[in-house]
Amino acid sequence: MIQAAKELIQEKGLDAVTMEEIAKRSELSKGTLYLYFPSRDELVYSINSKGFNLINEKLSEILLSGDTGEKMLRTLFMFGVNFSHDQPLYFEAFRYYELYSDSNDLEEKPIVKECEDKRQILFTLSERIFQIAIQDGSIKSKYSPKLLTIIYWSGIRGLLEFFDTKSTVRHTPFFQNFLKQDHDIHSTYLEIIMHGIIQKQNIGE
Repeated sequence: MIQAAKELIQEKGLDAVTMEEIAKRSELSKGTLYLYFPSRDELVYSINSKGFNLINEKLSEILLSGDTGEKMLRTLFMFGVNFSHDQPLYFEAFRYYELYSDSNDLEEKPIVKECEDKRQILFTLSERIFQIAIQDGSIKSKYSPKLLTIIYWSGIRGLLEFFDTKSTVRHTPFFQNFLKQDHDIHSTYLEIIMHGIIQKQNIGE
């Protein structure tokens, strides 16, 4: 069922997919589908939960790598960009979750709490990476790991939102030129962040 939903969302976009279409693709009756997922929202949140699992597994892998703090950060930065670029389905599910998870109809649902718990784990693991980078002298100690975590994920989110509009919004020629260079923009953003927080003696090493 979830696989069928993922396929349809990738084909049509999240807003256009109906439960009837998901049931048909899954070769199930609509009633059977509703036994597992009482609403489309809960089905989308199940996809969202799987996305958090994938991210948290990667963050745990980074923490267990034994790399320096600087290398961990560079791996984290590139993973954040590449994951959302290569897995647009999960990125769309994350946005949907952030928009509707606090609605009265959903806030008490177990799947919402599950997603929120996993998102908290994501931030905790990310914060730990920044803590290690501060402790081993890779980055400046004057910054709060929690603040750096928020700035990092907010920046990644902003870039991805910007590039996601290229298929739905008419941009001026100025922006159109940049939209063709998303890799360069991502790389430049990450380097600016790294040069802002890294210890001077480590720059260029």
